[in-house]
Order: sequence, then structure tokens, then C-alpha cells
Amino acid sequence: MFGTTLLPIRLPSPDAGEHDAREARAIRLPAPHREKDDMAAKFEVYPSGSQFRWRLKAANGEIVATGEAYTTKAGVKDGIDAVKRAAASATVDDTTD
Repeated sequence: MFGTTLLPIRLPSPDAGEHDAREARAIRLPAPHREKDDMAAKFEVYPSGSQFRWRLKAANGEIVATGEAYTTKAGVKDGIDAVKRAAASATVDDTTD
């Protein structure tokens, strides 16, 4: 997917010294192209015996979370949706203090 990235730049004033600069401006550069699979984390559903489980993989492929076993594929997908909803507003409770 392509997009644009805005980068702030400073343009030297034609009548100013080397260290003076005009107001910041922005230029558009093409965003780096990435394959769809490399863009974001993803949930994977996989079989576990006669049940189904999910795992959340980061963009680099590392497993960062796993879920419990579900008896149906619909159940595991509902579980993923519940995690997405809960994580969107989750806070960190550091109990080590």
C-alpha cells in the first residue's frame, strides 16, 4: 500500500546567514512499500487437537499473545473479537510495586 510521509524541512533565507532559516515547510515523500502481511500484527487461528486456538503475531512474526482453546471456529473468532475490544481501552496495572 502506498501513502505519503510529511517531513518538515527548513529553507535558508537567500539574504540570511548560513544558520538562519525560514519557517518550516513540508514536503511529501512516498511512504515505503510493504507487503500486506508485513504491515501490522495479525491474529492466527490454528487447530489444537479437536479444538481451535488463536495467537497474535507481531509484524516481525514473533508470537506476542495466545488464547485458550475453543470448541468451534466461531468461538475462537468471538474470542479474538473480545480481545480486540478489551485491548483497545486496556490500561497497564503494574503489580510489582
